[in-house]
Amino acid sequence: MFELTGATALLLRGTEGEVVADARRLPQMDGFIRGRRTLLQEGRKGTLTDLPELPREVDVATTAAFIRDVLAGRKQIPDSMALQVEHILRLASS
Repeated sequence: MFELTGATALLLRGTEGEVVADARRLPQMDGFIRGRRTLLQEGRKGTLTDLPELPREVDVATTAAFIRDVLAGRKQIPDSMALQVEHILRLASS
């Protein structure tokens, strides 16, 4: 679809419709610039050996507090999400 419409977009493999990369894994990220596909990021495969520090609870208040801590620099943004932001910025400037 992105090729046929000449769109600029980011496609994440294996996210099942989620809008952000899994904070625990790094999926393959493909970019489309005016319909031309380019591999932006190889996905990391295999067993997880290191997990980012994430809250155990998934309720709204805990999630919001975690986001505030990341934005304030008190917690580290998960690598997969940081890379996704970098790729979005790169695509937006193309």
